[in-house]
Amino acid sequence: MNKKSKIIKVTLCGPSDVGKEVVIAREVIDSWNLRNWETTGWGLKVQHWNTDSAPTMGERGQAAINHKLIDDSDIVVAILWTRLGTPTGLAGSGTEEEITRAIAREIRVMPYFSDLEAPGNPTDDTQFKRLGEFRAKVTKMGLPFTFKSRRKFREMFEHHLDIAVREILLNLKSSKKPTPKTKTISQKAVGNLNTQVAGNNNTFIYKSNSPKRPKVMIERLPDHISPADQKRVSDWIKELAEESNGKSLSELIAGWWSRFYNRFRLTSYKELLFQQMPEVEAWHRQQMNLLKAGRKTTDPQSWRNSKYSSIKLQMVKMSREKAEYYPELSSRLNMKKPFVSLTKLSKHDLERVARLVGYDFKKWKS
Repeated sequence: MNKKSKIIKVTLCGPSDVGKEVVIAREVIDSWNLRNWETTGWGLKVQHWNTDSAPTMGERGQAAINHKLIDDSDIVVAILWTRLGTPTGLAGSGTEEEITRAIAREIRVMPYFSDLEAPGNPTDDTQFKRLGEFRAKVTKMGLPFTFKSRRKFREMFEHHLDIAVREILLNLKSSKKPTPKTKTISQKAVGNLNTQVAGNNNTFIYKSNSPKRPKVMIERLPDHISPADQKRVSDWIKELAEESNGKSLSELIAGWWSRFYNRFRLTSYKELLFQQMPEVEAWHRQQMNLLKAGRKTTDPQSWRNSKYSSIKLQMVKMSREKAEYYPELSSRLNMKKPFVSLTKLSKHDLERVARLVGYDFKKWKS
């Protein structure tokens, strides 16, 4: 990274039950850096209390996290599921205090609530009630998002992170303008160090150690792909990584970006011309077919599981029940006898069924 590179700090917060979502958020941030850091000169630094704070006896534990992470953040991502967390003395939980403090300091807060089915162990009624009250409070204050699967959370957070970073970058330049001098006034600090009250008009001045964030305009050349097409390319790379195996998802995504850049001789996917999109789509389709064909031979059970999941997901979306849909598929494919279970199909027939269900799904969507 060159000396002119800049950092946008993204702090992840949430109780202990959202550990998997925190890992997903880290992977999404890593993926953003792989796609954008070198070309924009801006990188995202992920922060979390268990990796970016140190033991201390000088102040309250949550206050130390506030000063070290929240006050030094550009974006705070809050994720909640079945628990609100442990009260801190100033708020219902550490996450609640972090959200409240970030809002007071005019830091962007991105709240997410998980609607995944709760795990098998009994839910703490007190925690559940407190979480419901806090969720209602947040809904009145802003625009939280909910998700019903971790895959949906990944897709949602990728999209929202792009929006949030773009807004920060678009707001950078104006803050570089000289600000008018203000009169010196006597000031008395009151409260719990979260705020200071100054002057005779009760003006609230939020304490901050960081300068105002710059604003930079990023313009797209007219013959280059649009943001919507950029998102399509990013989604294609993610699909290829998810279809691959042998490494972590973030490593697979990085590998596929490298292949993509080599194939089209680019340093950033934003350099693509809109006329190249059909060629990129064809490349993606070809790579997906190669991956699936390889898995059919080298890892047949994984290949089967992928087909089962795809067929069942499309059936759910089309509201088709297997009792009436399987016989219909058998008839349309001229099978000798109707099948009652996907697991009993040969690889050849399973592939035929998957293609036909995919065809029905595309027609249903259109």
